Amino acid sequence: MMWSGGHAQHPEVAMLSLRHRRHLTHDPPVIPIPKRAITTGRLVLRPVQTTDAARAVDILSVWGVSRTLSRAAFPPDPCEIERWFADHARDWEMGEACRFAITCNGTMIGVVDIDGVARAEARLGYWLDRAAWGRGYASEAGAALVRFAFSVARLTVLRAGHACDDPAATHLIRVPPIA
Repeated sequence: MMWSGGHAQHPEVAMLSLRHRRHLTHDPPVIPIPKRAITTGRLVLRPVQTTDAARAVDILSVWGVSRTLSRAAFPPDPCEIERWFADHARDWEMGEACRFAITCNGTMIGVVDIDGVARAEARLGYWLDRAAWGRGYASEAGAALVRFAFSVARLTVLRAGHACDDPAATHLIRVPPIA
């Protein structure tokens, strides 16, 4: 697997792609992606639930968290966040996205996802509670999701972007989080 540079739609966003060595010569069939939790050394990534919306509003109400997201209103609209979370189960069933609540000691501290799944390609995204920054949680969750994306979801390309003024995110996606 390797990271390679990509083109950003916005000059302040850098994009990178991680490609798996498995190459497809045709469109892969849509195969349901198993819905299951992923356990790491310190975290449990579990499929998000509609009830996570209230905690998401709390986390996204911090400007430092929301400002780096490509598609987030600030301040967040609780009704819109609830609608977005209500769609997650359908997105997963349709094979369009897999979103995981990042939990530490039973508390949701963020979300990590693969989104825009099509033709065995997707985008990786994440956001964390400001209080959880600087502890390696994003790297740990990201590495677990990359493994899930290629081994379970059978993706061949995974893209990620970051705000150019976010050095922690720059580090996270420039160093492939794969053992």
